[in-house]
Amino acid sequence: MKNRIQGMVIGFLAAVILSSVIVPSIASVTGTYRQVTVMYDNIKVVANGRLIDESVAGIPINPFMINGVTYIPARAIGEALCDGVTSWDDSTKTLYLGSRYFNANRTYKLSELKYHTALGSNLRHVNEARDSTDTFQKDCLLRDTESIVPNRYIDYSLNKEFSRIEGTYFLQYGSRDSTRKCDLKIWGDGVLLYTFEGMTAGVPPISFSVDVRGVETLKIGFEHRHHGSGAPGVGLGNVTLFP
Repeated sequence: MKNRIQGMVIGFLAAVILSSVIVPSIASVTGTYRQVTVMYDNIKVVANGRLIDESVAGIPINPFMINGVTYIPARAIGEALCDGVTSWDDSTKTLYLGSRYFNANRTYKLSELKYHTALGSNLRHVNEARDSTDTFQKDCLLRDTESIVPNRYIDYSLNKEFSRIEGTYFLQYGSRDSTRKCDLKIWGDGVLLYTFEGMTAGVPPISFSVDVRGVETLKIGFEHRHHGSGAPGVGLGNVTLFP
């Protein structure tokens, strides 16, 4: 877009600067404030032939200029050009306009999503892993054998952009003779969506398909039935998320 709109600011900035003012230079733990002079000149914004309203969700647009560059709230752009999808991730200082993911027309692997719980030495993403039937599973999330922590959990951000998750729950080859049992549980925004109980020796890999429409945060848990030593190594393979 080669118009004079060459920069954007988040909506709260336009709300703070209500007239031509000089903002003091202040050092902040969350960012840096620079001294700027802004100009208001009754600027109007038209997107795809449509005049953007004077306010978006109650937030005034109030376009202004700094050194010949026009600034408007990012939310106004999101509402006008990206189906209203605008979000801010404070942990990474990232502004999202439209989908957070690259292509809404393709499927995704778990490892491509942002996860909230750090992967530990006993919970990891790998390209492939061998299951108890000596078959290699692709695009895996593994919970390895361990003797201290009985349960492991990880949260993924879906941002209500996916409809279904499919995959295979399996016992790792190294635990193929284990008689200990491990359950798989999947939650969507705190609601239990799927459970498979009792993955253990002699149980073949189990396919699953879970409806995740409208889910913001997906939690996956591996729960060991026997508190103490001997948690078997299990995993999810061929995990695919569909838009």
